[in-house]
Amino acid sequence: MDALLTCHVMHVVGPWRQALREFQRVLKPGGVYINARSERDETSPRRQIRGKWSQILAGRGIDEYRPGAKNAQELREELLLMGASCQEIPVVRFNRLYTIRSVVEGVANRVHSSSWDIPEDVFKVSLAEFLTWVHQETIDLEEKYAETVEFVLDVATFSN
Repeated sequence: MDALLTCHVMHVVGPWRQALREFQRVLKPGGVYINARSERDETSPRRQIRGKWSQILAGRGIDEYRPGAKNAQELREELLLMGASCQEIPVVRFNRLYTIRSVVEGVANRVHSSSWDIPEDVFKVSLAEFLTWVHQETIDLEEKYAETVEFVLDVATFSN
């Protein structure tokens, strides 16, 4: 195989190091592994609200982190250990509008993979606490915010 592409998935692949080794095995010498990902502003209201959700879950003994690679740096470090040469290629940067309501609804509807494995009883209690916090903070749910998003390709070439 000449190339292999993953997109927004390596954070949910539990045995991600094993997956990388399998990618390397099936690629031809000089083959390329491309991981596509998005980077968002770390200081946005979205991050702050999601941070409160994570804090509520942590208070109930739930670690919201996914089973895969924690971030792009961890993935890159593993690829380098495997002998790959790595390059980060920013493809596009854009602003995305959202409301706080959309963030809250994303939590409530389990949109993010980090919430998929939370037991239902813990999720319901945590969500109730989260919604109470949102309403106590008198957050304007309809206020629009702009968030800078960058779509990036991490390109790893294996010389084998």
